[in-house]
Amino acid sequence: MKELNTHEIAAVSGAGMFADYGNDVGTSIGEILDALILQYGNRETSYKTNLAMVGTGIGKLVELRFAEGFNAIGQGISNIFKGFGFGAKA
Repeated sequence: MKELNTHEIAAVSGAGMFADYGNDVGTSIGEILDALILQYGNRETSYKTNLAMVGTGIGKLVELRFAEGFNAIGQGISNIFKGFGFGAKA
């Protein structure tokens, strides 16, 4: 019988379920915001991607994966603010 590695155990045990749900919720909210801003503001935005990161991060916090959760939330929020013109320009 094969011994499972960490990734296989996580896949079998349903680990990441809350992160997946958070990703789905963030993606849905972001799609709505992107569509509204494009329609009424005539501007392309990337809220879908950034809010998916935030949602995934919140899910990871629920899963007690704090470092990954805070990192994902911070990255998503940072990208949102960069979209407003804050932060370093590349």
